[in-house]
Amino acid sequence: MVKFKIGTVFGLICVFILSISDRVYSQTMDSVSIDWTHPENIDPLQYDITSFLNVQWQGYDQIGLHHLQQGNYLDAARYFIASLRFNADNITTLYNLACCYSRLGYTDLAINYLKKAHEAGYSDYSNSLMDTDFVNIRNDADFINCMEEIQNTIQNTGKVLYVEGSKLIPCRVHIPPDFDPNIAYPLLIGLHGYTGNAESMSRLWRLFKKQNFIFVCPEAPYSVLGSTGNTEGRYSWEPRIPNLSLWKRADPLVEYINNVRKYITSVFKINEVFLLGFSQGAGYTYVTGIKNPDDYAGIICFAGSLPISDKSSSMLSEIDIENGKSLPVFIAHGMNDGAISYDIGAKSRDYLEEHGYDVTFRDFVAGHIIETTVLHKAEKWMLAIAEK
Repeated sequence: MVKFKIGTVFGLICVFILSISDRVYSQTMDSVSIDWTHPENIDPLQYDITSFLNVQWQGYDQIGLHHLQQGNYLDAARYFIASLRFNADNITTLYNLACCYSRLGYTDLAINYLKKAHEAGYSDYSNSLMDTDFVNIRNDADFINCMEEIQNTIQNTGKVLYVEGSKLIPCRVHIPPDFDPNIAYPLLIGLHGYTGNAESMSRLWRLFKKQNFIFVCPEAPYSVLGSTGNTEGRYSWEPRIPNLSLWKRADPLVEYINNVRKYITSVFKINEVFLLGFSQGAGYTYVTGIKNPDDYAGIICFAGSLPISDKSSSMLSEIDIENGKSLPVFIAHGMNDGAISYDIGAKSRDYLEEHGYDVTFRDFVAGHIIETTVLHKAEKWMLAIAEK
């Protein structure tokens, strides 16, 4: 099994009420009625032919991983397959689906998806050999042959090495309409969600009521390769690398985000700095703020999850949680969120309050979005802190 670091909050103790008939099943239906392998036969005038664009699929992997960890292998496979319907070459999803089939005793399917994970870029041969999810089929001749084929391919193409480098961070910047360079303004740094970008996050600017602060939206560093092969405009705050040690090396996101803060505060007069994150960006908002409580006056987290602090792969330790409790936190979560369970937002609130944090919590009826009226409440909360 390949584990996610963010999003497995509190072991993802959520038996989601996510409606399979409503979302996943609707996509199953369109895959039956429409032959996507023959685009020449598609009727572009068919009603709701692009209904798949409305599916909030980004949380399916997290739900699948939760089921896999709980031993619910059929349920896990359902969600992994649903995720692959929208992101067909996700290495981690393909690998975890192979784990499900191995646990279920379907050797041929396990091998098939393990090969697909390898074709998509998975190269941790030793992890596959040691992974307990393959204990059922490890001695199977076909599995042994599959491992030999993968090893030979890796040897023939050369070993992959990852070398650290640096990149310039593209940011979208909004300043108040009546901006005065001699006045100190609050700074709000907005972190977009998975597959989002700086431009999409910066559109929140027109929704704010006051606009008497500086709003900066950095773009995440890792391009997301979707099933179409198009990486333009789709980014992630974390690399899609199954190997944990590489994952840790490739993920200095706190420093990355702090560099944005340092640069903007060197260019403009700033009195207080706040973080706002959506979905995956909310996870990194939690981490960056809690690890640096003296640098941020507060954090705002929409539809996100607080990273667990009791695992070796955790981004936050218990010491971090304790040291960061002076940081005010605003949490907002949709009660019908189909990507990250409402329960996760509530659990994040409860956990932080139990550790002495001042938490403001707002829920709303909608799903996995930044709801405008709640955004106004977050803005008011932020400006009240800035004016103290």
